[in-house]
Amino acid sequence: MRNNMRNNMSPARTEKDVSNFLELFPVLKEADSSAKKEFSQTARFQNIPAQKIIYHTGDECKYFALVISGSIRVFYNTPTGNEATYYRVKKGECCVLTASCLMNGTTFPAIARAEEDVQALILPSSIVREWTHKHKVWSEYILSIISSKMTKIATTMNHLTFCTLNCRIASVLLEKSEKSSTLKITHNEIALEIGSAREAVSRTLKEFEKKELIKMARNTIEILNPSGLKNITTLC
Repeated sequence: MRNNMRNNMSPARTEKDVSNFLELFPVLKEADSSAKKEFSQTARFQNIPAQKIIYHTGDECKYFALVISGSIRVFYNTPTGNEATYYRVKKGECCVLTASCLMNGTTFPAIARAEEDVQALILPSSIVREWTHKHKVWSEYILSIISSKMTKIATTMNHLTFCTLNCRIASVLLEKSEKSSTLKITHNEIALEIGSAREAVSRTLKEFEKKELIKMARNTIEILNPSGLKNITTLC
């Protein structure tokens, strides 16, 4: 977190305060009583307003956040000047790039911004590194975070480098339609996901609509032919 955000921190006053969030974070629930006590004495609550930049590219990772509510978008700027999303950190999650930076002593390689109001539990980086040596359950947690999310980052980079725009847009539509065939999403939001210009996204979506793969309305896209979109993704 950037230095000017410290004023928004408040202590986790008692073990009971932190225990309310154990269900969100298995690493806390599985820890022994001494580790839980350390956590309750060290963790701080942080309120982060929507659109606040948490880390810029090249920032030192001084804090590690466990998200209680809200969403943080982690993204980078492409050579063409567009934004491309690596992933989001949501309720019950933490940032893999922050974890990697803390373990490797490197600076933050992307940009992290609160998409909406976020509440998080904050730990100083020195404590996080100390606990990876002191508490096995914590070290296993950090390693699992890095291994699971790095696959997502590698996939994102692979799509941006090797996949056509059609393929990338089809992949986003399929991913976001897993729970519902009707998506509340704008052309600009899709562009931010894949590192493209909004105009190019709009042209591609119109092509999809002509092929009856999707149906568009204001800020809404209905998936009509998921199999057709899936066929496009196989061309990457």
